[in-house]
Amino acid sequence: CLMSRMCPNVPFSTHNASIPEVFLADDSALAKHVWEVIDKVQLQYFKAMVDAGATSAFVGNILSAAELALAKSGGGGVEPKKFLLYSGHDTGPMLPLYAAFNLRPEAPYWPSFA
Repeated sequence: CLMSRMCPNVPFSTHNASIPEVFLADDSALAKHVWEVIDKVQLQYFKAMVDAGATSAFVGNILSAAELALAKSGGGGVEPKKFLLYSGHDTGPMLPLYAAFNLRPEAPYWPSFA
């Protein structure tokens, strides 16, 4: 991954050493441009997935859990869970949620690095 070789938070030996110089020239202009394009394309991809209903089960699960937690009573004797963990890598699970709920109306759309 080009980004992991550049990111100072990723334990990769000799950061930037294996990245072609053209990506790093002019204050990394090409790398920034590539990242902007990828960021926009990924968001549009997940918006299309949401529109097609491909993420409806996942998004529905999140909505149900949130509604149950907000109700506090748990309705029907069901108590809300105290903690839910949704784990993923790179785009999942946050980017589908960003697309479904329009949580990031402006770039950058890619979820923050934890």
